[in-house]
Amino acid sequence: MDNLSKITYIAITTGFWSDKKQNSYLVLTGHYVDDQFSQHTTVLRFSVFSKRHYSTIIGREIEKQLTELQISDKVTTITRDGAPNMVGLFDYFSRTGINRIQCMVHTIHLIICNGLGIWLKKVTVIQESDTNMIDIDVHLSQTVRAIKINEDIEDE
Repeated sequence: MDNLSKITYIAITTGFWSDKKQNSYLVLTGHYVDDQFSQHTTVLRFSVFSKRHYSTIIGREIEKQLTELQISDKVTTITRDGAPNMVGLFDYFSRTGINRIQCMVHTIHLIICNGLGIWLKKVTVIQESDTNMIDIDVHLSQTVRAIKINEDIEDE
């Protein structure tokens, strides 16, 4: 808090995800330059987020945390992912003028994963002893598909 009180401007990065047990987490990371022009990055808050993931709730929670840290008037930008609830959270900040930046690494990650088809919301499993296909609903929002490589394939 002492270091944050001395800075003029700060950029925020948001991180929001759920673990395998469906516990959700919100992290706010601050990026700023001090009087000596040294760049600093620090985790401002890491918290369990047990509420619904609506834009209004997320936006109000982030604004509340920035106010508690006494930096809400110093925030210049907030970098977030492209999920609709994260895009919409800015509509619920009382202060306007905060620049919104979409995380390009997150966008590239989604492009690669979707292009390769490795992130699925529904997994189809074929049992060797049964010719029927069994659909399994995955409770996680994203699941990695395991790819079996047949080592017995001969070169053509």
